[in-house]
Amino acid sequence: TITNVLLISAIGTNANVSFKDFATVTLLAVTIPATASEGDKYSIEVRQASGTTDGQQNSVNLTALAAATITVSNRTYVVGDTAPGHWYNAGDFGNGDLDNADVNNAFYASLGIRLPFTFTDAFDAMDAFPDDTIASIGGDGQIRFLDWQRILRRSLRRDATNWKRSWSVGGERVASLATLTGLAVGPGDSFDSSVHVSVLNPQVEMRAGLVSNARSGDPVKVPIYVKVKAGSSVAGLQFRARVAAVGTAPGVASAVTFESADGIPAPIMPDGLGGGQAGVAWSLLLNPFRTALTGEKLLGNLVFNLPGGANNGDRYQVLLLNADASPDDNTAYDVSTVPGGVAVNAIARVDRSLLAGVRMSWYAAAGQRYQIESTQDLINGPWVAEGIEIYGRGRTQEFVDQSPNGQTKFYRIRPLQ
Repeated sequence: TITNVLLISAIGTNANVSFKDFATVTLLAVTIPATASEGDKYSIEVRQASGTTDGQQNSVNLTALAAATITVSNRTYVVGDTAPGHWYNAGDFGNGDLDNADVNNAFYASLGIRLPFTFTDAFDAMDAFPDDTIASIGGDGQIRFLDWQRILRRSLRRDATNWKRSWSVGGERVASLATLTGLAVGPGDSFDSSVHVSVLNPQVEMRAGLVSNARSGDPVKVPIYVKVKAGSSVAGLQFRARVAAVGTAPGVASAVTFESADGIPAPIMPDGLGGGQAGVAWSLLLNPFRTALTGEKLLGNLVFNLPGGANNGDRYQVLLLNADASPDDNTAYDVSTVPGGVAVNAIARVDRSLLAGVRMSWYAAAGQRYQIESTQDLINGPWVAEGIEIYGRGRTQEFVDQSPNGQTKFYRIRPLQ
């Protein structure tokens, strides 16, 4: 019995489709009914495949592969164990151990690089903080600084407790104690069904500086500052910097590096982010600050070359993304960021708005999809989607809106069919 059909087409010569040898046409996400039983099977089949060489009427013979079968089974996975990674489902990643490869996966994901789809088991495996318990699933629906810190400690056997997660009857995830090669014991689950909303009160502010009268083709140093709220301290920190051309200015293709200020240790910097970007991190375990940061400090300078073709008046915005910080292994801080800017033979000016933002948390039922929406007019709307759909995992999940628009906003959590 055919229960779902997806139509995919690219029509005409302006469909932005041009394949050679092989290509991925689409990725399918299939929601298994919560009423499914272990051993149930579902078939996926490609039908009526056709194409042209010129976007008009010169046909190409396309042969569809045999139908694929999805078999419902309960595969456990160790929290944090995502390497080696072949696909997104439990059983397609991990090897039952935690090591540097697993830490790398979570580290990059926390910076927004190679982040798995949020509804997948691979994403859930990286979501290690807060910790699991026998009574509840860990994680908070985000991949952040303390997730890869937790995985790092476990990979080095600094934490003796490890966890497995699996699916139970009704599509609920459950947690169980595990060694890195052991078996699970006694799963359980509990939840708080209320919705919690709070205005963020960041303990940390990060700010990029302004550089005026820069010259095309020359290296530029943009200072990066951190300001820690009174009564708080920072032992570990991370952010991803992106240099974005404004308007018609040519993009920055060169690598971005970081020079630490006096007294600040050299950061961990991942490779492969591409031109105009840099990931910067100080781990609680590997390269912590010599003394915890308090007050306002200069972390160092982002260094990059402006394009040789930049013209007078061209401007660049320096964005601080995926910023995160913590005073210890068990406390996640909120971090606000203020962008910086560079101007070629002109005065640098950027929108340096800084708002605290809003955090929402609620119990997201397993298998249920949600969309966070907002409006500035509660009576007349319209309601606008905030971010992508959120896939429920049978636990409390969070959504944070840090949009600096300076206007009143109302929010709602809308379950999707």
